[in-house]
Amino acid sequence: MKFKIIYLLFFVASLVAQENYVKGRVTEKSTGKPIPGVNIYFNETTSGTTSDLMGNFKIRKIIPGSHELVASMVGFEVYSVNMVIKNNSSISIDVELEEMLYEFGTAEVIGNRDNVWQRDLIFFKKIFLGKSPFSIDCEITNPYSLDFSNDYYSFKAKAREPLIIINNSLGYEIICDLLEFEYIEGMKNFKYKIKTFFKEIEDAPVGKSDYWMLNRNLAFEGSVNHFLKSLLNRKVTEEGFNISITNAPYNKIGDVIGFQEISEDSLLTTDQYGVLKKISFRNYLKVVYQDPVSNLYSLSYLLLNHSDLTIDDYGIPMELMPFQTYGSWAEKGVADMLPRSFVPQKNF
Repeated sequence: MKFKIIYLLFFVASLVAQENYVKGRVTEKSTGKPIPGVNIYFNETTSGTTSDLMGNFKIRKIIPGSHELVASMVGFEVYSVNMVIKNNSSISIDVELEEMLYEFGTAEVIGNRDNVWQRDLIFFKKIFLGKSPFSIDCEITNPYSLDFSNDYYSFKAKAREPLIIINNSLGYEIICDLLEFEYIEGMKNFKYKIKTFFKEIEDAPVGKSDYWMLNRNLAFEGSVNHFLKSLLNRKVTEEGFNISITNAPYNKIGDVIGFQEISEDSLLTTDQYGVLKKISFRNYLKVVYQDPVSNLYSLSYLLLNHSDLTIDDYGIPMELMPFQTYGSWAEKGVADMLPRSFVPQKNF
């Protein structure tokens, strides 16, 4: 995957406000020929489009902030580039896609769709979609694009095309580029790297929109994204979270082995320019959340995969595979995912 980081600041000398947009052209790197039908979107958002017959595209009305632009097409490597969108931004970019050489490591690939593949699909969906009630009404419409491999230590999955996921619980159609998926049997832990584009399900029956918004609120409450946003806004306690540091993840909320109290101020710092927010801590961050409606508690843990994390204005980590989760958060999957800009509606 081609990955670049670009910080673009555009200043428009005009008294009239203009919409933010990104436009460009998608071509094949080896031939320079335009590629039509490419999915062009901002990762974890509802902003996106497809390239036309000449490979041209334009995405309008982009929310200002730090974004990752993704270009995805069957048979080509996924392309991504980070950019900062300011008010009145107009960005032009050329996207070159490289042909994909499909490889799946040394483990045996199960190419046919036999009973073993069906069993592996069930296992994959259980881990990938998650174990929450929302996963029951979440469907992968093109599962036959998936290949699985097993050995004594791990279970891996690879997709030959973007997965199309219909989440009838939250009201989204999700285009999901699966870049990496591995479940480690001995550790009972998994990691995956994905890019996602959310589309609202259209022509909803009467009352369905309210049902979806209610479920979206429920998916957000107590989630990792909720916690990181509350940390960014320095409202951890106010939002119902209690945090501490422990030596290892334990099963009970009251376990205090290796317990160390910690404040949100000690977790969150600002970079040398006073712009980017960073999260840093040692060992495991223990997070207890009390649901404001049921008053029930949930227990989760975070373990950083980096020395520190940079989070954007939405509370989203900018690093790839930023951390590992345990406890309640580890049971969440794609079925609980929301666009990064989602704001809960308090009247539901």
